[in-house]
Formats: sequence, C-alpha cells, structure tokens
Amino acid sequence: MSIAMRVVRSIVDAVRVEKRRKRAAIQVIEAQNSKHNPAHHQPSAELKRYHIGCGPILADGFLNIDGDFECFEKRLKSGVLYAVDGKPSTYILKHDLRSGIPAAANSLQIIYHSHFLEHLADQEGMVLISECHRCLAPGALMRFAVPDFRLWCTNYLTGKNDFFDWYRQTYLADNKVRYKTNASVFMGMLYNWGHRMAYDYESLSVLLTRAGFANVKHAEWGTSDNIPEISSVESATSHRRLESLVIECTKAVSP
Repeated sequence: MSIAMRVVRSIVDAVRVEKRRKRAAIQVIEAQNSKHNPAHHQPSAELKRYHIGCGPILADGFLNIDGDFECFEKRLKSGVLYAVDGKPSTYILKHDLRSGIPAAANSLQIIYHSHFLEHLADQEGMVLISECHRCLAPGALMRFAVPDFRLWCTNYLTGKNDFFDWYRQTYLADNKVRYKTNASVFMGMLYNWGHRMAYDYESLSVLLTRAGFANVKHAEWGTSDNIPEISSVESATSHRRLESLVIECTKAVSP
C-alpha cells in the first residue's frame, strides 16, 4: 500500500471514530406526540428548557433539538415532538436550527448547548446567539460549552505532550503518522469534525455582551446551581471535560 493510501485510510479511520462517538446507543423513544407540532403550535408554550444542537446526548428534563438524529434506530419526523422512553419530562424534536429556534420570544427559562457553536461560521454563530437571546425571558439562563482555544494554545506553547497524546488517542484514532506533532494534533482539532470557529472566554464575553447578555461567567464542567440535571449532559467521565470552556450568562433585564 502506498504512503498516500495509508494516510487516506488513517484519516478515514479518524472520522469513523468521531462518527461512532456521535452515534452512541440511545434508548428507543416512545410513539410520537402529535399535539406539539411546531407547524401549528410552539413547543415553548409548555416546554421552557431547550437543549439545542444536542446530537445523541440528551439533557434530562429538556426539549432536545437537532437537525439529524441518525443515532436513533427509529426514523424521526421533522417538526414532531417525541417523548423519551422512561423519562417523562425529556423530549426530542428534529428541527433544522438554521431556520431559527422553534420558540416564542421571551418564552424560555434555559437554553443549553455543548460543542455546537464552533461548528458555525462567525456570522452564523452571531445569529445563533441573537436567536437564543430572542427566545429567553429576561433574566433567563444560557449555558454552553466549546473547545477552549486559550487552553489549547497554552498547552501548545508550554509543550504539554500528555494533553496532545490524549486527544490523538481519543479522537484521532491514535494516528501517529498523520498526527505526529502537537501542532498537527492541534490542527486536527481545529479543522476536523466540521469545526468552523474557535473561542476563548474574552471573545465570547464580547460576543455575548453585544447580543444583550449579562452576568457572563466561566463555569465548571459538570457543576451548575441552575441546572440540577447537568450531569446528564456534562458527565464526569466525558472526554469533553478535558478541553471545554463552559460559559453561563443571563439575558439582561431592561431597567
């Protein structure tokens, strides 16, 4: 096999690792609940906590929204709310968030998203933040996580090899041919998996403040005074805890 073919195969293997992570096994859901069809009825009339861009990771007690639920064995219809088997307050909605968040203005208590914002281009991310602001009630909470660009840069500049070895082994199929150096692993994080932006606390603080959010703070992974069920999305065993920047902020209250 040629060197070129080996490299291509290694890259394909790395992508498969990420796909397996995104398609982790999930319990089959119950039959559809048609009374919450957003085409005729905003789910935010009754459901006040949204987890957007959720993928296969479902937040307990939230409406979990994503445009693609390939991780489920059962095909989901777009725009129809589904209840999760065994979790009476947890719901799923297949919806393309590029068309906006299916919620009325000033209607939600909490919006949560994790490792979603970095998949949007700069302007798209601004639109998403603005849309979250529109949907939240004054004083309501947004919490989210992204890869921490400052952490990555600090580990790179200080030569923290253990950090890059961990990421290569976990997300890059331990491919030491394609991802031999720390810089190549860094680029593997930035440019694989559909990432289109990188953020640190300062850049997010500016972005959120301009959008009308207040009380922007750096939160700890897996700990929240506002979301008792936070461990359902920020598990203590999740690999994401090792590279994430977690932010909490509230929609500013007009004087």
